[in-house]
Amino acid sequence: MPEARTSWLVEYGPLLWLLGSFILVGGLAASVGLRRALWHARVPAGFAIIACFALAGPEQTRFLLAGIDGPGRVLALLVAVHLTGIGAWFWARWSLNLAWQAALPGVEEVCAGWWWRALPRIVAVAPAVAALLCLFLARRMLPLWVALTLLVGLLLVGASLVALAAFRRSVLRGRRARRMGRFLNLEGVLADEALQFRKPQRPVGTRAWLALARACLPFDLPLIRPLLAAFLLAIIGVLIGAEWPSILAQTFGAAPTALFGLAALLTLLAAPVGLVAAAWRWPAMFFLLLLILGAAGVTVNTLVRHAAAPAPARPELAAAAEHWLQHCAVPEGEGAEKAIRAVVVANAGGASRAALWTAAVMEALETQLGLQPGRHLFAISGISGGALGSAAYVATLDQSGLRCGAVQEAAARDARLKRLREGLGQDFLAPPLAGLFLGDGVWRVFGPVSAVAGWAGLWPADRSVRLERAWEAAFAGAGEGGLAAPLLARSLAPDGTLRLPLLLTGGTHQESGRLAVTAPADLRGALPEAIDVIATLGADLPFSVAASNSARFPYVTAPGLLRDREGRRFGQLVDGGYHDNQGAVAARAAAEALAQAHARLLQAGRLAGTRLELFVIQVVSDPDIAREELPRCGPLPPGFQPVVQPAAVAHSRPSPLDFLTSPVGALAAVRGERANGGALEMARRYCGGAGQHFALFALGAGTEGVKPPLSWVLNAAVRRDIAAAGLTGFDRPGSSQENAAELERLARAWQAALQ
Repeated sequence: MPEARTSWLVEYGPLLWLLGSFILVGGLAASVGLRRALWHARVPAGFAIIACFALAGPEQTRFLLAGIDGPGRVLALLVAVHLTGIGAWFWARWSLNLAWQAALPGVEEVCAGWWWRALPRIVAVAPAVAALLCLFLARRMLPLWVALTLLVGLLLVGASLVALAAFRRSVLRGRRARRMGRFLNLEGVLADEALQFRKPQRPVGTRAWLALARACLPFDLPLIRPLLAAFLLAIIGVLIGAEWPSILAQTFGAAPTALFGLAALLTLLAAPVGLVAAAWRWPAMFFLLLLILGAAGVTVNTLVRHAAAPAPARPELAAAAEHWLQHCAVPEGEGAEKAIRAVVVANAGGASRAALWTAAVMEALETQLGLQPGRHLFAISGISGGALGSAAYVATLDQSGLRCGAVQEAAARDARLKRLREGLGQDFLAPPLAGLFLGDGVWRVFGPVSAVAGWAGLWPADRSVRLERAWEAAFAGAGEGGLAAPLLARSLAPDGTLRLPLLLTGGTHQESGRLAVTAPADLRGALPEAIDVIATLGADLPFSVAASNSARFPYVTAPGLLRDREGRRFGQLVDGGYHDNQGAVAARAAAEALAQAHARLLQAGRLAGTRLELFVIQVVSDPDIAREELPRCGPLPPGFQPVVQPAAVAHSRPSPLDFLTSPVGALAAVRGERANGGALEMARRYCGGAGQHFALFALGAGTEGVKPPLSWVLNAAVRRDIAAAGLTGFDRPGSSQENAAELERLARAWQAALQ
C-alpha cells in the first residue's frame, strides 16, 4: 500500500488513540461489570495491553515481523500467537472463575453479565491484534507471499481464539464432539464445567484456597503441565546461561520468542498474584512495589565483561599513529615525493542496518578503490550498530591472518568479506529478547529475593551477554578468535605495537553524559573529555564487548556496569548514540593524531620524501536523512566548505499526548539527530585542502521507498539491497542517495593522490 494512503495514521493516530482512551474510560465509568471484571482479571488484562504496546510501540520491536523469511518462521509465529492467545484467555478465565467461586464482594451481581463472559475473549485476541499491528507496520518490508500468508493466518488464528473462548462448551458438547470423544478425552478442556454445580463460598485456610484455585482451572492440570514444564525449563536455561535458548530463539525468530516470553511471564505472575490478591485482598500496587524494589536491587546485574588479568600496556594514540606511519603504511607513487594514503572511517549507529552498511562500505572501499586494510586503514570508529560492524570487520581481519603492513590477495579478501556479510546478517534480536523475558524479566519478578541474591553476588547472564554471545557465535569456527577474541591481545603485539587497525567504539557514560571510548590505544591525551573504558576497568575485553559497550539499545539491552578487577564501580554505559551517533569524535581524534604524527616524523627526518594523503570517510545509517542535508564535498577548489541545508523547523502538529511522549520523543530525536554536528565538522575540516579528503556514504530508502528498520534483525530483501555491489542498492531513481557517484569521486581522488 502506498505511503500516502496510510499517512493519515501518522497525522491522526494520536487523536484516535486519545478518542479510544476516552471511550474506554467512559465504558469503565458506566459499566460496573467491566470495572469489576478488569479488576479481578487485572494481570492477564494488563499483559494484553503491555503485549500490544511492547510489540507495536517502540521502533526496536515494531518491525519484529520484518525479519521473518521462510515458511518455518511464518508457521512458528502463527503457532506462538495461537498459544499465547490461549494462555491469555486461560488465565483471564481462571481469574474470574476464582473471584466468582470465592464469593468475593461485588462479584455475584455481575458474574452473569456480558463483560464477565466477554473479557477473557477480548484478552485472547490481544496477541493476534499486536501481531496484525506489527504486520501493518512491516508489510512493505516483507515478500508478498509472506505478508499475505501472515494476514490470512493471523485472521484465522484470531477467529479460532474467539471460537475457542466463545463456543468451547457448545462445540465440545455437540454431537460431533461426542463421536470424537470415543477416541479422545475432551473432558480435560472443560475442567471448570463442574463449577456451575458448586455453591460459591469463601474458602477458609491456605489449603482450601489452593484446592479452589486448582478447581477453577479451565483445563485439567495434566493438560497444561507440559507447557508449564517448557516455561520452567526455558527460564532455568536462560538464568543459568545455557546457549540452547538463544539457538532456539534464532531458529524460530524474534516475534515468536517475544510472545513465548510474555506467555511465560504471564503464567509466572497470574496464578500467585491472582490467588494472593483474592485470598488476602492484597492490592495490585503492593506487587508493583515489590517489583520496583526488586528491580532497584538488581538493576546493575549487567556487568561489562572483562578479563581477570590486568590489561597489557597500551600505546597512546600519538605513539600508535607514529608506529603505524613507520611500520604499517607503505609510501606509494612515483616521483621524488611518495604518498602515504591513510584512511580513517567513522560508522554511525543503527542496529543491524548500520552493521551491514558498514560492511558494505568497507567492501566497496576494498574492491572499488583497492584499499588494503593492512596498509591503508589506520582506525575505524563505530557507534551502536556501526560499532558491531566495525568490530566484526577488524575481528575478521584478525581471523584471516591479515596483519599490519600485509597485503591480502583477492580470493582471500572475497572470502573474508563474504563471511563478514553472512555473519552480520543473522538474527541478533531473538537472543536478547529471550534474555529479556525469560531471564531479566523473571529475575525482576522475584523482587526482593533477586535483590538479596544480587547482593550476595549471584548474577544470571543478562540479555546483553546473550546479544554479545550471539555476535560471537556468528563469527566462530573460521580461524581462531573472531568476536570472542580479546581486543588488546589481538590488536597489539607483545611489545605494545599495532598488529591490526585501531578499533574505536563509543558509548555514553550514563551518570556524566560523557563519551566512553573502548580502544586498544590510550585516548586520554587526545580526548581528555572522554572516559577511557579499558583504563577504567584495568583489563582486556573481547571484541564483542567492545561493540556492546557502544550498542546498548534502551530496553532491548541493558546499561552496562563498569566494575574493575578490584570490584570498584564507576557507573554505567548506555548506547553511544546519545552522545555521538556518527562516531565522529573518536574518528576525528584519530585523523588529527595521524596528521600531527606525520608532521613530527618529517621534522625528525624519519619520513623524508613523503606526504600524507588523509582520507576521512563517514558512514551514515539513518535512512531519514535527505540527500540535500548530507554534508558532502563538491567539485570546488580546495578549502571550500560543504554545502549543507541550514536547520529549519518543519511544519508539525503537536500531539495531544505530548505531556507523556515528549520526554521520550526528545531523547529519541537527539539520538537520531539528522544534521549531526560531528559529521558536519569532519566535512568542514577535511573537504579540500592539501592532502585532505572527505567522503560520506548514506543509507537510504530502498525499493518503493522502503526504509531499513532500526532493529537487530533484517529480512533477506533488505540485506540484499544493503549489500548490493558498488553501493547501488539504494541508488534507484527517486530514492537515490548518490552513493555510487560519491564512490566514483572518492576513487578518482584515491588514484590522484599517487600523482
